[in-house]
Amino acid sequence: MSSKLYRINNIYDDKILFQTKASSIKETVEIAVKNGVDLDGCNLEGVDLSGANLAGGKFGNARLCKANLSHSILKGSSFISANLSGTDLSASDLSHCDLYGATLDGANFERSTLQQSCLEKASAVKSNFARCDMREVNLKWADLSSSSMEQACLDRSDLSGAKMQKTNLKGASMKNACMRGNDLSQTFLSLADFEGSDCRWVNLFQCYLGDVNLMGTDFRHADLSDTTFRGADLADTDFRHANFEICLYGKCTFRRGEVRNC
Repeated sequence: MSSKLYRINNIYDDKILFQTKASSIKETVEIAVKNGVDLDGCNLEGVDLSGANLAGGKFGNARLCKANLSHSILKGSSFISANLSGTDLSASDLSHCDLYGATLDGANFERSTLQQSCLEKASAVKSNFARCDMREVNLKWADLSSSSMEQACLDRSDLSGAKMQKTNLKGASMKNACMRGNDLSQTFLSLADFEGSDCRWVNLFQCYLGDVNLMGTDFRHADLSDTTFRGADLADTDFRHANFEICLYGKCTFRRGEVRNC
């Protein structure tokens, strides 16, 4: 394949960040990353980078919306405050990435690995995290409203203060996760696993918890009003000072749970 000159420009002042002769823009970006070029503020909107090896890349403030990054290696890359709205990141390795404050609305992460990554204060409204490996991820104060996290693994992750209204968490695992102050109102939680999680001050208003494992979960001061528990395992669960107004229970397991001062 013949090569030609490709340029990567800054979205804000059109300054050339990197240029080289290559067979494609994908190869150009790979060469830039391999050489440690800082691509802060680069414009790669709508670019096909599927299958690229961009591990350790520096994409802070970059515009990557609607780009194709599926099946890519992005391990350890920085996307601080980058725009990845509508981007396809499915089946990619995003472990140890920094996505602090990034815009991820409508992005597709299905079956990707985000283990030990930072998504603090990121906006991921209506995004797809189904079947993702999100163990030990920092999601503090992130907006995940109306997203799909079906069968995702969020064990030991920090979701304190996150917005997750109307999110699909069917079959998700959140063992020993920190959910303090999380807004989970009107969320679908059937078959989810919360064992050992810290859910103090969590908002579960109008949620459906069918066949959910809540063993050892801390629900102190939680808002459980108008919530339905059906077939849930509530053994050793702490409900002290929780709000149970109009709460429904059916075929639940109770054992040594703390329900005082509700």
